Amino acid sequence: MQPLQSEEEYQKATARIIELFNAEAGTAEEEELEQLLELVSEYEEEYGEEEDEDEEEA
Repeated sequence: MQPLQSEEEYQKATARIIELFNAEAGTAEEEELEQLLELVSEYEEEYGEEEDEDEEEA
């Protein structure tokens, strides 16, 4: 999976995480869930701080 590049991709990934949340262990769905969680975490680390700073300035 490629890193998330936009807010739209981030939103789609989080929606898919919700769909996969109760995936059974050892399934392809669980693997997809783990990958998406990692991508979302990386996206939040990179872009989350900027959004927080923007909210504090408002």
